[in-house]
Amino acid sequence: TTKSAKPVVLSKTITPLQKQQQLEAEQKKKTKLKRKERKERNLLAMHIPLSVATTSPLLIMNNGNGDGNGDGELGNQQSVGKELESERMHRRVATRGVVALFNAISKHQQTVREKEQVLLPS
Repeated sequence: TTKSAKPVVLSKTITPLQKQQQLEAEQKKKTKLKRKERKERNLLAMHIPLSVATTSPLLIMNNGNGDGNGDGELGNQQSVGKELESERMHRRVATRGVVALFNAISKHQQTVREKEQVLLPS
């Protein structure tokens, strides 16, 4: 009988170029996260809800230090983000409706002109 030998695990050697690439990838992730946080913070600062009826309640829980930036701020940003996303969706639907309306009006006007030309030959 032969004993089964455990497989040998070789450690992977990381070259300096791979280290540099990893550092650059981490820096890109950090920069992207910073930009996302800054964008959310700016949107939150200049956010004006459309109406009280469409706005979900936004609560900021205080963490006790009096600055108002507590645990609830993440939920606040998420609800603002959801509201902005729904506003964007409603804007798209409204734009499509307006385009359809103007297309129908122009089609109707064109058929009216064609009928006038048939009835009143010049």
